[in-house]
Amino acid sequence: MCGFAAGFWGVIGVLLFKKDWRHKLFRFSEETVDKIYVAVVLRVDKMKRIRESA
Repeated sequence: MCGFAAGFWGVIGVLLFKKDWRHKLFRFSEETVDKIYVAVVLRVDKMKRIRESA
């Protein structure tokens, strides 16, 4: 449990004090969410087209 707390606060502490890292992390997470959203929309569209043609 102590190792988890030290690791957790190590990561959070770096993000609190390193503005550049914080911005990069949030930019990365936004881009990842956008990519997942596009993949889901494309898959749903493909499934709809297959269903309509059948």
